[in-house]
Amino acid sequence: MSIDTRTIGAGELFIAIRGERFDGAEFAAGAIDASAAGVIVPRGWTADHGAAAAAGRPVVIEVADTTVALQALAHAVRRESGTKVVAITGSAGKTTTKEVTGEFLESRYRVVRNRGNFNNHIGLPLSLIELRQQPEIAVVELGMNHAGEISTLVRVAEPDIRVWTNVGEAHLGFFASMDAIADAKAEIFEGATPTTVLVANADDPLIAARLPRFAGRVLTIRDRPRGRSARHRGRRSRHRGHQRAGGDAARRHRHHDAAGRPRATSRTSSPRSRWRSNATCRPPPSPSARRRCGPRRIAGKSCVSTAASS
Repeated sequence: MSIDTRTIGAGELFIAIRGERFDGAEFAAGAIDASAAGVIVPRGWTADHGAAAAAGRPVVIEVADTTVALQALAHAVRRESGTKVVAITGSAGKTTTKEVTGEFLESRYRVVRNRGNFNNHIGLPLSLIELRQQPEIAVVELGMNHAGEISTLVRVAEPDIRVWTNVGEAHLGFFASMDAIADAKAEIFEGATPTTVLVANADDPLIAARLPRFAGRVLTIRDRPRGRSARHRGRRSRHRGHQRAGGDAARRHRHHDAAGRPRATSRTSSPRSRWRSNATCRPPPSPSARRRCGPRRIAGKSCVSTAASS
């Protein structure tokens, strides 16, 4: 299946999508010349291109809206495939999250991902057509610029697991406020059943405020433990500061007297002798015994000198 006559292969189906700068119906005859098995075109196309339609005797399907037809076809393939679909949305990080999720799942399952950022009302259906291969899991992203677009994509993909990463200012050019953006992103909740899973960023207050609306099971992700507000973290930091100050005062008390003079300790400031540091005799022998020590025992102690010869 293709929407581009430059890449269509023999035996494929061409769908004539009308875009902002082109009309695919103008290229349907070229798709027939390229040995396409069939074309999906707007109603009335055959009347204007009867000769082209008869030339190769392809299948010609006329519809009211070719984009809606593409979406319906993708939805039918998605349902017949039996594939579990993971759909990811958010103002930022959709593609990265999709790629990381796909790489992780591929270690165990057969996975397909939508190519690049094929995440709109045309790109997503083209990606779902690939489910004819019947992979175990499909990981796709859902993009939007206007309200209602996520709703359409959810209806086409019917995702089993839905991921909402964040709400940002990326779409403020199309929306009046951040709340309006969040409401449009929350369309990912639509069509959920009790078995549908939502993975949501609960650190984002705009997402957290909308989670009660979801009809399925919610799993939240957080950067900090639940209930750890900035005020709580501030109290904890001050408490640790008091602990450190108290510890410093205790150490000063142990090593200094009331006047601040260092206390006397049992340690000697004179360096330890080479004999004391290098011999295992305890107690150290007298100088005369030291000369004849060797491996013998002195006062019931083993005297084995490890002192280097001078």
